[in-house]
Amino acid sequence: MPTGCEIEPVCAPFEVRLAALADVDRLVGLHVATFTPEEHLLILFGAPVLRPIYRWFVSSPETFTMVATSGGEVVGLCTACNRPYNGPMIRNNMFALALGALRHPLVLFHPEIVARLRRALSFSRRSGRAACQELDPPAQLGFLAVSPQYHGAQVGESLVQQAIRECGRRHWNRVRAGVYKKNLPARFMYSKLGFKENKGLRTEQLVFVEIDLAG
Repeated sequence: MPTGCEIEPVCAPFEVRLAALADVDRLVGLHVATFTPEEHLLILFGAPVLRPIYRWFVSSPETFTMVATSGGEVVGLCTACNRPYNGPMIRNNMFALALGALRHPLVLFHPEIVARLRRALSFSRRSGRAACQELDPPAQLGFLAVSPQYHGAQVGESLVQQAIRECGRRHWNRVRAGVYKKNLPARFMYSKLGFKENKGLRTEQLVFVEIDLAG
């Protein structure tokens, strides 16, 4: 997430609610405006791929999205899935991803994509057995994005708090989130909300934090 250090946080009130299908285009717009390709490579495929992914995050019974709005504008979002989301997200949007790859074939040779594929293969070889032992994986928070004008206004914290409540309402009592190691403010926020780091799941770039709502 861009730091936006040069932008003073605003104090306009905002509300957090469950997103609806009518919010999808604005969710995609915030995603594109907030993330860099290094943080989220699907941006390279453009809105035609992001749009069905957000439709899935908003409308599937295995997912939900919290949205923060102010004055009719979407200023923050947080997606969640009832298990680690990458696999289900890809499987449920395979057609859109395939079309995106056909439209932008050179994206597949993007250095970051190649590097991540290599890391994934290496990690799979080293920890495949451990991964298979996770027979009951937790729910996972996915994308967390806040408009730069609202950095410092506790929008991200409010989104995660409401996402945790919604997970509890759905009886998804174990919740995990991935955070970039260098994103110290986000790591502090999750710690403040009761998440603990799972040191066994660290990668080169990410740490994973978890909370047990039943404990």
